[in-house]
This record gives sequence, structure tokens and C-alpha cells, in this order.
Amino acid sequence: MNPDGTLNRGALPAIFNPEDLNALELALQLRERYGGSVCVLTMGPPQAAEVLREALFRGADSVILLTDKCFAASDTLATSYILSQAIRKIGRFDLILCAARQ
Repeated sequence: MNPDGTLNRGALPAIFNPEDLNALELALQLRERYGGSVCVLTMGPPQAAEVLREALFRGADSVILLTDKCFAASDTLATSYILSQAIRKIGRFDLILCAARQ
């Protein structure tokens, strides 16, 4: 934990959570069946690049890491807003798959 009570994400290992792996697998299956490309987008500390490397290894065509100190301690509302703005900036897409934990 940080002194201010927030989670120190930089001290945690970057891992692919099961829900995200399911979304990636579905995206890869859809690409195989219908064509297109798979881009994986995540927001996190620089260590999240390890997860993106794994996404490329598993078959993603491209990856994007959103990382900035101003994103630190973002709650779900802030995170969803930041991700939505990145998606708008990317532009054209046919389908967006998101993974969520229960």
C-alpha cells in the first residue's frame, strides 16, 4: 500500500487475469472466422507491458498501453472514461470486447 492508502500497483506483478484471457481468446476466434485484426488495449503502470507482450505472443495483432502518473489511483469511473477516450482516438472498430471481474 502507498502511504495515502491507495494500492501500490507498481509493486505488484503484471498478470493476465482469466477474464481478459477469455476476451482475447474470443477475439482471436472471431478474427480467424471472420477476418479483421485484434488490438489489445490496457491501462496500467509500465509493468503492464509484460501482459501486452503476452497478448502479442498469444496472437494479438497490436497492443496499446495507456500509462501516466496522472492515472494513478483511478477508480472504475475514471478508468472507464480514460479507456473510452482512447477507443475514440483509435477510431474505426467493429467490435469491442471487455472483460470484467464479478
